[in-house]
Amino acid sequence: MLRPYQSETLQAIRSNYRAGVRRQVISSATGTGKTYIFAHIPAFMREDAPGQILVLVHTEELVEQNADELRRCNPDLSVSIEMAERHADPAADIIVASVPTLGRANTKRRENFNWDGISVCICDEAHHSTAATYKRIFETGGFLAEGSQKLLVGFTATPNRSDGTPLAEIYEKIVFNYPMRKAIEDKWLCDITGVRVDTRTCLDYVHTVNGEFNQTELAETVNTPERNRLIVESWIKEGQQRKTVAFTVDIQHAKDLAASFRQLEVKAEAIWGTDPERSVKLARHKSGETLVLTNCAVLTEGYNDPSIECIVLARPTKSSLLFTQAIGRGTRLCDGKQNCLVMDVVDSTKRHSLVSLPSLLGLPARLNLKGRSAIGSVKELEEAAREYPHVDLSGLRDMSKLQEFIKQVNFWDVKFPEEIQMFSDLTWHRSLDGGFVLLLPAKEKLEIRKNLLGKFDVSGIVNGKTVSGTRDTLEKAVRDCDAWIRKNASQQLPILRQKSKWHSTPATEKQRATLHKLLRGTGQQVPADLSKGDASRIIGQRIAQFSPRPA
Repeated sequence: MLRPYQSETLQAIRSNYRAGVRRQVISSATGTGKTYIFAHIPAFMREDAPGQILVLVHTEELVEQNADELRRCNPDLSVSIEMAERHADPAADIIVASVPTLGRANTKRRENFNWDGISVCICDEAHHSTAATYKRIFETGGFLAEGSQKLLVGFTATPNRSDGTPLAEIYEKIVFNYPMRKAIEDKWLCDITGVRVDTRTCLDYVHTVNGEFNQTELAETVNTPERNRLIVESWIKEGQQRKTVAFTVDIQHAKDLAASFRQLEVKAEAIWGTDPERSVKLARHKSGETLVLTNCAVLTEGYNDPSIECIVLARPTKSSLLFTQAIGRGTRLCDGKQNCLVMDVVDSTKRHSLVSLPSLLGLPARLNLKGRSAIGSVKELEEAAREYPHVDLSGLRDMSKLQEFIKQVNFWDVKFPEEIQMFSDLTWHRSLDGGFVLLLPAKEKLEIRKNLLGKFDVSGIVNGKTVSGTRDTLEKAVRDCDAWIRKNASQQLPILRQKSKWHSTPATEKQRATLHKLLRGTGQQVPADLSKGDASRIIGQRIAQFSPRPA
């Protein structure tokens, strides 16, 4: 039976197709059943796009998994596989194809297909879609042709590509988005707790290739006895004997880290892509005979064992894609499983920007959750950001010291994002997830976020009316939001403007009295030289937290 969000996904695909959107993206968190969703597309789109269906998959394991699910959900349809030595029946209802096989530069296998008869292409792991192998298939099949009536729908669990390339050159619109946080809040995925493990390893001399670390240099840097032992000792302290998957840089790193676990009497094995004992080791881990599985490039995509309770990121990465996929191995629900512990192994660097669990969720990158719920921490910080929007929370290091951190910052030193100041005079602030937010009375707000197509989504509520849309540039998004405020909430402009002529005059006694009352218990003192403008802004922001919603 389809879950509510899965039904909504299918309905979004069909309604957008009928509205003329032919190249669609679905973003849905790992563990939310993307394969199960697209296995229902043949029945759901039969009336609108009759014909054969092509499913593109990029690994051997996923080809088999997807074919099995498609057969199970479509028992009346024929499913055939195109991969390596296996050639699909050109007349099959559904063809599941390996991208490395079908998208190879000089292969003649694409000539065997009746492309006029294929009306739908489903692309699994769509964040790979801009690669040349995928483009060859899309172009041969006519899915990118102007005026095409064919449906191309890509599924991905990740917010963006590691090299920063937007998917807009392939896809037109994100028609449905079901992120990890929403899935956890809806109880379809388990909660995540986080622990940060700081090492003394320095990554500054490791080079970057196509947006990610040079793997040879990275392995040589991080695969040391000292670092491996620190990981194991931290796991013994924090891991609580949980069934664990650790992600490593290369095969030797996987072997050495597993050996370090065994030296401290923890049952561990290493696994890698060409490992002849791979299936046996996976079976031992699933049964619980092996407690820790250290892997290199095996379990990132397509592996499903809901009983995994701990993920160790022993491999530093710049890729939110890779990090998201790794965490997804532990977020599936399982009887008796309360949460998934993510252990961030963080090395020192002044040169590189690393992805961590906090940064993935829009929290300060160097924040240590100290074993707290990641989603609970997001909510707590969001509330702090709403209450103190002018406070830069990016410097917070310890989640347990949030209130102490807020009291130590200069409450009155207000800075607005440079990107916004170029074309807005309203009090936009940077949000926790890297987007921008404009706070309004009655706990209303407007938000702008960059999506995986490289465009900017606008969302929010103003005077009880929902605002939503997508703009091509940040400037266009901000200017349109400002225009919406001026047209629909002009009475709020006095407290939303960054500056006005009267702002520089001294605060009135009434303003100072109001601030003393509003800031009671915060430890903040009202400066003697406070301006009328700053007082108005602070009062407006504080009142915005508690004002009733307009009728």
